[in-house]
Amino acid sequence: MTVIKSKVERSYWKNVALSVIPDLLIAWAAMRLMDGGAEVFFGTLIALQAVYLALWIKRSAWSWLLFWLTNRASMSGHIEDVLARDNFPKPPDFISGPDDYYSEIVENKREACEMRIKAARELGTLAGISVAGQHQLAIQLRMAMEDGLQRYAKRPPAVSKGENQATDEVTLSLPKEELDTLAWLADYGFRLLTAPSETYRRSIDQLSYRQAAAFASLIDKFERKSVPDLLLEDEDEKERRFASQENRYHTLWSCYPNER
Repeated sequence: MTVIKSKVERSYWKNVALSVIPDLLIAWAAMRLMDGGAEVFFGTLIALQAVYLALWIKRSAWSWLLFWLTNRASMSGHIEDVLARDNFPKPPDFISGPDDYYSEIVENKREACEMRIKAARELGTLAGISVAGQHQLAIQLRMAMEDGLQRYAKRPPAVSKGENQATDEVTLSLPKEELDTLAWLADYGFRLLTAPSETYRRSIDQLSYRQAAAFASLIDKFERKSVPDLLLEDEDEKERRFASQENRYHTLWSCYPNER
């Protein structure tokens, strides 16, 4: 939003001049009705200004009282929610104020165009309130924005939609040959640990049937996961995988004959 200082000043003095006209008419009418002179005219003008000042003090005091009691917390909470909803960047460790925060976003050419437009809209709101002469409201809004920015900076980073939120799952990307080698090693270890004879196991105890069955299922899953696309898997590879699975379960049944 472009704000021209000279134009704002002209508008201010024009409004002041227009607002004085009703007071002059009231003072003139009072002077005529009371059949007085200049002292009645200027006395009425001073009395009107005193009334206006008293009303302004009353409105200001009530506005600030409400702001400190309830409005500041609700305004800052709303601002924090807007920042989080629109995914604004986290504020830096030090900023001079809300205007500085939004200005940096607007001027940052690496930011998305949509984000820069949102920041410009917030700057326009602040400037528009000040131009409209609502200076106390502008101060209150900036104070609430400061609180909202500080609270938003303490928020944990948001997890993008569709992002895997599981903390105990890891995705690996390896060449197909290396995955096949790992599958072969796992299968060989499975056969070794399920063998009834201690010739190869040495000091390692034979697995229980329950553990062996769980490991067999896990190796099956690993072999399936290592195939980029099961529907497009080569027939020889598919036959080799099925044969490996069949041999593994044959080993399971032969090593634990009493568990069937």
